[in-house]
Amino acid sequence: MRVLENITYDELRVSDYATFTKTLSDENLVLFAATNGEMPLSALSVDAAKKNVYDDTVGYGMWASSLISTAFDKVIPGPGSIYLDQNLSFKRKVELGDTLTVKLT
Repeated sequence: MRVLENITYDELRVSDYATFTKTLSDENLVLFAATNGEMPLSALSVDAAKKNVYDDTVGYGMWASSLISTAFDKVIPGPGSIYLDQNLSFKRKVELGDTLTVKLT
């Protein structure tokens, strides 16, 4: 079992960073679609998720943005952490099978 530890505000240094990497799989997409309310639970399938979550201009970008909050909670500063603001700019589409790395500094 992995133990999660947090870093207190006083322990953080300007040069501290952490990374979190995840690949967008069919399962991730279906779970994301179900949890964000884009599709009813009765319709859970990869095809339904692809139709309901995909936007032609940004792909599965909002799934990518969810990795940021996951990284805050699981990596640095850790459990119990929250952040108050996020500004996103999508430079490329995120597609099934893409592996993304979030770097928090």
